[in-house]
Amino acid sequence: MRKHWICLLLAVALLPCASLAQAPEVDMDAGVIRYESKASVSITSVLPLQDGTLLITVSGGDALPKGPVAPVEDEDSAPFPEVARKVALLRIAADGQVLWEQSFGESEGSLGLRLLCEAEDGTVLALAELSIRQRTQYQQLQRFSIQDGTLIGRGEKLTGREDIRENAYPIGGGYLWTTIHNSGTTTVPRYYALSDTDNNYRWTVDQAQTVLVLEQALSLPNGTLLLGKGWPDGLNDYRACAALVDGEGNVVWQKDYVELGPSSFLHCAVSPSGKLAALALVGSVGESRQYVLVVIDADSGVLRTCAAFPAKDVRLSEIASCGDGWLIAGECNQQRAPTLRFIQADADGTLQKTWDESFDAEAVYSPKLFTWNSALWGEIKMETEDSQVAWLQRILP
Repeated sequence: MRKHWICLLLAVALLPCASLAQAPEVDMDAGVIRYESKASVSITSVLPLQDGTLLITVSGGDALPKGPVAPVEDEDSAPFPEVARKVALLRIAADGQVLWEQSFGESEGSLGLRLLCEAEDGTVLALAELSIRQRTQYQQLQRFSIQDGTLIGRGEKLTGREDIRENAYPIGGGYLWTTIHNSGTTTVPRYYALSDTDNNYRWTVDQAQTVLVLEQALSLPNGTLLLGKGWPDGLNDYRACAALVDGEGNVVWQKDYVELGPSSFLHCAVSPSGKLAALALVGSVGESRQYVLVVIDADSGVLRTCAAFPAKDVRLSEIASCGDGWLIAGECNQQRAPTLRFIQADADGTLQKTWDESFDAEAVYSPKLFTWNSALWGEIKMETEDSQVAWLQRILP
């Protein structure tokens, strides 16, 4: 079996691994790309490319190379034990064919690889992260060739004693992240920053000026939209808030939506026509809570509430542009069988229909929505009695 020699060099070398033991099960007529494993398996990120192909990263599971890899020595000549978690990077054509795959592992702990954005030079940027005993040890930006998946460049290394990129969002040819500054046993949010794919900073913004807890960032024609929650002066509870930042890092507007009461934005989406919608959770913990679909004017930040859904026995988490409207997705908590819920609305936020999909499983988790080749897909994970399943499912049309 052929070998892939990929050196990511976080602090110790990533070890060469054999190619995937099995390819994903693909049925494009049914709109399914699926992994099933006796061990934990996850599709950790997806990135639709401009040419219509799809990149995915897969972590863990029987589908990845198994068994110990020969120990290596770190800079202090301390040997590491066998591999605990490996990662695969695959490129899939529109017809479901796996064009190539690369797989690799770390000598200790769990390695994560998250796809960030596609660059104009035929490469893709990803964030590699090594965790040992569930604590982040190293992060490093990696650049891979879209043509064959080989590693062709790497950025600065960040360690657990320095600033760590907590979240990263692809934004208009670059990416935005929340930086966490480690101070003793606590971590303090520090700032947001926008960088191009060569890791050149465009701007940074003090979190105190914008959204204190960032849930999502979106690239808009007039700037970058930040959404999440904050604590306005004089209030003891948090409020959904948003801010628009222009291309120079200046805050164009910042809004605390006090009229919603205790609330937080969970997820947002922009339509091809430029309309902006967001999903918010409204209400204090322990009280009757509800999810609210709102439409936001990106030029002024003015918000209009469109629809509300009781939060009892359901956990909504995603919204996506779908044709001329919106699709909201989440999971139901009190059904006999694990169930996903989907809510469809038109462009103005008027509800069109609601439907549930149940599964013969122990648990199923809220899908992460993305658009690939004019169809809306979901990245879903399910646990059965004796296996775990991670798959991509075409939802609409």
